[in-house]
Amino acid sequence: MADWHYRSALVTGASSGLGREFALQLAARGCDLVLVARRLDKLREVAAEVKRAGRAAHVIAADLEQAEGRARLEDAFAKYGIDLLVNNAGYGRVGHFEEISRADAGGQVELNCRALVELTHLAVEHYRASGTHGGILNVASTASFMPVPYFAVYAATKAFVRSFSEGLSYELAPKGITVAAVCPGAAETEFFVRAGEEAAKLQKLMSARDCVQIALRKFGEGRRVIVTGGQNEFLATISRILPREWLASGAGKIFSKALKTPR
Repeated sequence: MADWHYRSALVTGASSGLGREFALQLAARGCDLVLVARRLDKLREVAAEVKRAGRAAHVIAADLEQAEGRARLEDAFAKYGIDLLVNNAGYGRVGHFEEISRADAGGQVELNCRALVELTHLAVEHYRASGTHGGILNVASTASFMPVPYFAVYAATKAFVRSFSEGLSYELAPKGITVAAVCPGAAETEFFVRAGEEAAKLQKLMSARDCVQIALRKFGEGRRVIVTGGQNEFLATISRILPREWLASGAGKIFSKALKTPR
């Protein structure tokens, strides 16, 4: 932790899973927390854990899929002196595209992409205005490295997150702002409650604790695309080598098997 200088972090999707782990592990690194999610009761539970670790915790109940929810955070960066944003909130749906509602398809884009961009913009505005050497850690996915049939919208949104983060990292580095994308694979979180139980059948789950430990360590070391776990590193590596039609075919066979869909 020798190079760790962040002291006040805002974490979205902080009520459970990776978001909760980010909050607790950031508290252990000396950060005060602003916790954002839809469920106020769960946020208060995480805030209590952060406070037991000796750090301040503030909660903001907001649905970031909605514009009015995002508007609730406009003053938070300056009010709490945020110097690290963790854009963790997001969700996906596994299934046949035509069977996923337009609300769910559009909701993934709204939360995974638009909300993330808007909050990143708020963070950058605050860092520049206050002269803060701040950080932004965007949660993408190993799904960002390939097209994924039956999970197409989610994978595409995470490809956007990774590409956006890589471009912004180069652009903002001279201004003292650090940006990175973390690309976890399947982790033990509530993600699968919303994605559908078929998603949980696809690979062995990494613990949220291990995933966040790797993410924060590599972020502190200066990595800008952070893949968590050996299996996920392998998937990311081969995705750069194999033709994309092969990747789509392979992913499609795996997901169709989980969905019991003939191919």
